[in-house]
Amino acid sequence: MPSTVPAVKAGLRDWLRTQAGLRPADAVLVSGVMLDPTTITGKTVMLGSVTAAQTPPVMFPDIREETPTLTGFCVAFAPGTGDEAQDAARAAAYALFAVLESALEADPTAGGVIPGPMKGALTQADLVEAPGEENMAGTRQAQVRWLLAWTSDF
Repeated sequence: MPSTVPAVKAGLRDWLRTQAGLRPADAVLVSGVMLDPTTITGKTVMLGSVTAAQTPPVMFPDIREETPTLTGFCVAFAPGTGDEAQDAARAAAYALFAVLESALEADPTAGGVIPGPMKGALTQADLVEAPGEENMAGTRQAQVRWLLAWTSDF
């Protein structure tokens, strides 16, 4: 059986798009790939790269264990260049992260797409703040970079 990463990444993207606060109707883009920062204009959740260490079977019929970690981002912008704009961008990015965090705490399988034995667990969240990209002069940007880990046996 192949890695669980392709199915989990696609399934997680689709599941996140159904969560209140992350839906298209909520004016949030959930992307299964990293986007060029200069093209992001609104609230965005991106699923980025995945590292997936595997432990091979020792003897038949042992199982292979995979421990992937997905890097994701919650990105928000606010108009302006002062403290108020940065505070607003930061609050909006963390609001997106709070929805994601609550959804995964309520259902660590992400609608059944994250197999076990260890279900999805957010293991880290880091804040990065910056001015908006060149084409969005007069804005502030905040990104919450998060890590999602799980363990699968196959």
